[in-house]
Amino acid sequence: MYYRNDGKGESNITQNGFTAYLLSAVARRKADYLHAKQRRQAREVLTDPDDLSTEESPGISDPTDLLCCIENAALDEALNRISERDRYIFFSRVLHGRSFHELALELDLGYQGVAAAYHRVCKKVKEATGRDVK
Repeated sequence: MYYRNDGKGESNITQNGFTAYLLSAVARRKADYLHAKQRRQAREVLTDPDDLSTEESPGISDPTDLLCCIENAALDEALNRISERDRYIFFSRVLHGRSFHELALELDLGYQGVAAAYHRVCKKVKEATGRDVK
C-alpha cells in the first residue's frame, strides 16, 4: 500500500497523521466526484462524446484530473504553486503508494531528495489548508 515511517518522534507522528488525513481526503473527494458524475448522467441526456463512455466505474488516474475536481481553493492554489516535479512526487506517493526509493530511481534523485520534496509539499498543503494535524 504505502510506507509509513517508524512513528518515533513528534514530527514522524505528525507526518503519519497528516498523510492519513490526506489519503482519506483524496479518497472522499474522488468518491464525491464519481457520485456527482453518476447523478448527472442519470438526469441528463448526454451529447458530449467524452461523456458517452460506457465505462462502469470511471476513475481519476491522472493527477491533473484530480486537480480539476478539487473544490477547496486554498488547496488548489497550494498545489498549483509547487513545481511539477514536486507535484509528481506528491501524487505518486499519495495516490499510487510509490516508495521514495522507486521515485528516486525514476527521477534520478537521492532518496533524501525525494523524501524532502514530499515532506515540503505536505507542509505547504498543511499551511494552505490551515488544518492542524495531530
